Amino acid sequence: MKAIALQFINGNAFFAGIYIVSIGLPVYIRCSRRIIRSVVTIMLLMGVICTGLSGTPFSLMLFVLWVVSCAGTLVLSSTKNKALEKYKAPVWTAAVFMLLSICLFLFEIPYHMSKEIIIGPNQTVYVLGDSISAGFTDKEKTWPLVLGELSGLKVINLALPGATVKSARVQADGISIAGSVVILEIGGIDILEQNDTGMFETQLAGLLSYLEDGKHTIVMFEIPTPPLCSRYGKIQRTLAEKYHVTLIPKKYMADVIGMGHGTIDSIHLSQKGHNALAESVYELIRY
Repeated sequence: MKAIALQFINGNAFFAGIYIVSIGLPVYIRCSRRIIRSVVTIMLLMGVICTGLSGTPFSLMLFVLWVVSCAGTLVLSSTKNKALEKYKAPVWTAAVFMLLSICLFLFEIPYHMSKEIIIGPNQTVYVLGDSISAGFTDKEKTWPLVLGELSGLKVINLALPGATVKSARVQADGISIAGSVVILEIGGIDILEQNDTGMFETQLAGLLSYLEDGKHTIVMFEIPTPPLCSRYGKIQRTLAEKYHVTLIPKKYMADVIGMGHGTIDSIHLSQKGHNALAESVYELIRY
């Protein structure tokens, strides 16, 4: 069950859903056997559900058009009408569907590609975050500490347990060196507590604006959003673009949380999880 949930929060379900529907729809059009069409219909429904519930902050209008073009193709393919057959209406609606599928894919794929984190030789790295970065017990060697050991950089961990986007602004006051690299691992608790998205947007914008004014290089983990919480991800992406933030794809955090023994309670990282997250961030660093 955990493995299935992971596919939704890391975004894989989004691409799997598009792939399933894109494969199934041509089969439905070409095959007239009722049994096969029934099986394919179920497959198409599962594909749409996977895409829609993936937690991916896609364009709602684009998704609705995608679903409508898929449903339209099914209806037209099942309708016995000579005029529709003459003008190949099912083929045209299927072509529109495939075009929209490509658009959805192209819209999302850049957010899953690794981004380089450029760090100068004398730059200090600060980490702002919640208990994933602060640790859950005093015995842990947190991922910021491990990152410092791996990279040889000065990494200062300002994260605090229970932190939200609002309280991260207070953490930012602890940054004493202008022009530093600031890594944000924040927002997970806002989602878990279902904090108002309008306030989330305002507070995150305030935090990023403050860091931008300090001439810092800002790096932010994209939050692995669960189904029906994509609005938070949309806000992150929009503000990241506005404030020139390097987004670490959500699969980095999601895959560590979902790995075997990566957490101690499904949320807080174990030592294995801290090590894995530090190593994944280290691989993105370029000097």
